[in-house]
Amino acid sequence: MALTFTSDARPPSNTQLLPNRFLRPAFGELYGFDADADSGVTIDGALTTELAEPLTAENGDILIFEPASGGTPAVLSNTRSIDFDGTNDYMDCGNVNDLDSATAFSMSLWVLFETGEISGKQCFISSGGDVNNHLRLHKGSNHEVRFQVVNAGSGSDISGLTSVVLSENTWHHVAVTYSSGTCKIYIDASLRNTGTTGSASSTNGDDFSIGRLAPYNAHYFGGFMDEVAIWNATLSDADITAIYNNGIPTDLSLASSYDTDRTSNLTHWWRMEEGSGTSVVNTANSGTNDATLNNGPTFSTNVPS
Repeated sequence: MALTFTSDARPPSNTQLLPNRFLRPAFGELYGFDADADSGVTIDGALTTELAEPLTAENGDILIFEPASGGTPAVLSNTRSIDFDGTNDYMDCGNVNDLDSATAFSMSLWVLFETGEISGKQCFISSGGDVNNHLRLHKGSNHEVRFQVVNAGSGSDISGLTSVVLSENTWHHVAVTYSSGTCKIYIDASLRNTGTTGSASSTNGDDFSIGRLAPYNAHYFGGFMDEVAIWNATLSDADITAIYNNGIPTDLSLASSYDTDRTSNLTHWWRMEEGSGTSVVNTANSGTNDATLNNGPTFSTNVPS
């Protein structure tokens, strides 16, 4: 539905007062609104898809128009995360077959360690049939982030940094992309390292776990985790930046949020929004790889924002 203004424009019904983090004018108020991508805005009878400058109403308020088809990622309602105790809590997601012998995939998640929780090796996500054929995304003993694809023992770790990269009491976004043995690790949308690993094996999708190193039943994660996602494609640097969105999770299902259309490539997305119970739905494909909470991880209202 198009928005129609006259020269004495007032804030229409679907505008909202922008929050204090936006620079306000010395007079009036600052409002923001968007419109359907194909509707544009009509001002005194002329159709336009964007404004060259803010529109000033008679009462001194300033209206900012942002087309809905623009590159700004959509902010979604995010009210829950999962709190893991670091002892034996984990989520069992079954076999994620997209990872078996995969030549390209990407993973994304948000983590937070409270004071005293960050010590030791801890696994964020892992998958694989045995110790010689598996993949893992984990935190090393020096708080560095590592990703590893092991194929008959031939894989090698890739460190995010050799120094501390994850801090306590701060939500961090962790992402990894993999393409034919080459992987990249991102922390808070910053590319930390690029390197090579083993090739994905035919059993890398077995026993996908969130919060533990599945092949060893070890390195349990202690902290909060949210918005775990998998794509069967290699995301670009711009995609990772859009997903991070300056620390505010975005709607991963919207194609307009990405440098390239990755919507059809989003195969798994555990949002942790249930708030109670012992299961978490894979919202990218409900009924496939829904996760079961094991040994008592709990829902929390502590979320990245």
